[in-house]
Amino acid sequence: MPNPKTNDTSIYRTHSLEEDVVWSIGHRYVGERGSDARPILARADLLAEKVFEQELNIEPANKPHHRHANIEGWLDSKSSNKMKALKLAESSTVVKSPNLNSQS
Repeated sequence: MPNPKTNDTSIYRTHSLEEDVVWSIGHRYVGERGSDARPILARADLLAEKVFEQELNIEPANKPHHRHANIEGWLDSKSSNKMKALKLAESSTVVKSPNLNSQS
């Protein structure tokens, strides 16, 4: 779902990156940010074409990392956005954090 304040969804473009680099970016730029820092438990991998199929766009944000981007083009309709978000979720692959696997 889009962020209600900005009407976009923060993502990172990770195509062609090694697994350890993807997790490193996540831990540094997502999990450790601000006073509410918390561990990353998993990520959802999604092909850009699936975003475009939902008539949404991917716009580079480049901050705080050059691979940061936003999914934009969400509508004002919460129900329509929920349907789009569900379709994106169905097209995603959940990847558990390697830190979780080592704790089991």
